[in-house]
Amino acid sequence: MGKKSAWKKGYNTLSRTKVDRKISTPASVLLTEGVTPTATNITTTTISVTANQYGEFATITDILEDSSPIQMIKESAKVLGKDMARVMDSVIQANLETNWTNVIYAGSATSRATLGATDLMTPTLLAKANAFLSTKSAPTMGDAYVAVMHPNVIYDLQTGASAWAFLDLKKYTDANAKDIMNWEIGMLYNVRVVKSAWVQSFTSTVTVYPTYVMWEGAYGVADLQALRTYITPRSASDSDPLAQRQKVGCKVAFNSIILQQDAMTRVESASTLAYTFS
Repeated sequence: MGKKSAWKKGYNTLSRTKVDRKISTPASVLLTEGVTPTATNITTTTISVTANQYGEFATITDILEDSSPIQMIKESAKVLGKDMARVMDSVIQANLETNWTNVIYAGSATSRATLGATDLMTPTLLAKANAFLSTKSAPTMGDAYVAVMHPNVIYDLQTGASAWAFLDLKKYTDANAKDIMNWEIGMLYNVRVVKSAWVQSFTSTVTVYPTYVMWEGAYGVADLQALRTYITPRSASDSDPLAQRQKVGCKVAFNSIILQQDAMTRVESASTLAYTFS
């Protein structure tokens, strides 16, 4: 979902300058015939981010590689790569949870601490998120906003008592269908719902699940070094004279940055389910 930025060679900090939005009133731009108006001010905001390095590796012995019924090096590389992708996603979520200011709470709650077990996700909450982003004139991703939602929360949305008008993928028009994202399950009140088991919950009086509703360009991701896999050759060396070990690992230099506060809102709710990622 993040907007990617290119790094300038020779620097490990990325800075982005954007022109701030300007909202004028008719009175402020009213012209008097023959009179040159006063110049208006254009303001900019510069935001910066420095990439952090993340990496891990595992050691595979020669006997394990030769006797295993599966290709241990190849399968280990897949496992480590997926694990590192989840680490990158955790970095993004930690940024969104800590630094994003727009929050909608389920039920009558006014804070995370006041959320109770019956404060569940409803269609009304997605309608409210859509109204918030629309009021801020936030552009959509294609033809709608996007909500990244935990499967436990999707269950409450699909089985709740509230009336709703969920547009199933099978009922999408050709225009809708061409932009279908991975794990998208449908659209509700101009919000595309995308399922992710890696949405991380918060510990409070109850387990609290965030649902991130956003538009394109809400946050940025910066890859100083893209996620790469490394495999050492199976050959003798001073540290391994009998070529008994190979190492497989992956590494990335990565971070995330908020680009526009009014481009996303976080909906927090409880759930009737307690399934966890494992």
